[in-house]
Order: sequence, then structure tokens, then C-alpha cells
Amino acid sequence: MSSRKLPPGIEYPSPDEVKKYLHKWSHGKEMDHYRKQEQHIQHLFEKPHSLDPSIRLEEIISKVCILNAFYSTEINSPIHVAKRIASIRDFVVKVAETSRKSCSQLVARIAKGGDILVGTGNDYGNPRDCYSFATKYCHHHNRDSFRICDSYVVQVLSYFKKDFFDKKKFSNIRFSIKRMKTDYAFFHDVFEAFKSHPGFCLNKFSNWQLDKYLWLLGKKYFPRKKQTEAE
Repeated sequence: MSSRKLPPGIEYPSPDEVKKYLHKWSHGKEMDHYRKQEQHIQHLFEKPHSLDPSIRLEEIISKVCILNAFYSTEINSPIHVAKRIASIRDFVVKVAETSRKSCSQLVARIAKGGDILVGTGNDYGNPRDCYSFATKYCHHHNRDSFRICDSYVVQVLSYFKKDFFDKKKFSNIRFSIKRMKTDYAFFHDVFEAFKSHPGFCLNKFSNWQLDKYLWLLGKKYFPRKKQTEAE
């Protein structure tokens, strides 16, 4: 266990801490709103994909709009994003993949220029990345393989980096919040390093469970001034 001083109230990661926050997610009255949102999202995402291209696009638009509304991902053009996703050949096969490389490639395919800029300036219509949204969209298709990257999760991983992040194991790459928010392979590796750190003993938990734990911990101790899920 680390000897450094933690913020008042925050506890060092452990199985008991994860279980405590998972119980809060499952039974906490203040989480009822979020649980209902997630149930609705999962019901939508678990429906079989239509083979008709026009119907499939409508289904994707619905998913994009729901995620954008519930997670406040600040997508400017849901239809543009949906068309990007619909254009990905064999998406159903790709989103079922489990390898780090495949997951990173799919997130990048959706995120890189997936949205467009809006407004009245000269940049109107130019490509805009939607990285956090892409991780959420893929996650809800495959919760075991895709970890959600948002600012709450990133803040917690950053806070505990001194305990689990070994630069030598990352080819001497420095820990970077900015990189976690733009490079899914790096975020994946940081998440796995956190999960497998022997001092935390968290390997028995699923990625979904740890995602919920990190999100709730970040929401409590690292609140944003503007309450959105965009990052």
C-alpha cells in the first residue's frame, strides 16, 4: 500500500473498495437515474442489427442520439457520426473483437473526424474528433472488451499513477492525461496496468465493474465544474 497521503475520504484501491462502489451503483438511491439510463441503452444496443442498410442507419442514429443525450458527449451532428459508423465494413464482427489492436483501431475509426464542427465560423463542416463518444459506443456493444474513457476515469487513473504506472513497462513513454484521451491503445494499457497492479488485487473484477468503480470514484472526488460526460 502507498504511504502517500490521500485526499480526505478517498481510499486506496482494493477489492473491498470496488465492492463498496458496485453496491452503491446497484442499490444507491442517487444512482437510480443512471441505472435506468443504462438499462435503456443496453436494451437498445442488444437488439439484432438489421440487414437492410436504410433501417440499419436509422438504428445507429437512434443509438448515437441516446448516448449523446444520456452521456452528454456533445456530438454536434448525430447523423454524420451515424453515417461514419454505418460505413464501417463488418462493424458487427469488428466490435466483437477482443484484442487490444482491434479495439483501438475500431475506436479510432469512429473517433477520428467522426463528428463535424458547427456554428457560423469558417470551420463549419470541418471534421471533429469524438473519442470519448467512440469508446462509449463500442463499450455498449461489447462491455467486456471496450473500456470507457471519460474524464472521471482518467482523473482517477492519473491520481494513482505513482502506485501502478511503471514507465519501463511502457517503453519509457511518459504518463500523459492528454494521450489517454486521444490514444485508445495507451488508455487500454494504463487501465490494464491499474487492474493488474499486485498492490490493488483487482484482477478478479470485470472491466465493466472497474469502469463503474473508477467512474463513481472520479465523480465523487474529481467533480467537473461543468457537469457533462464529454471527456
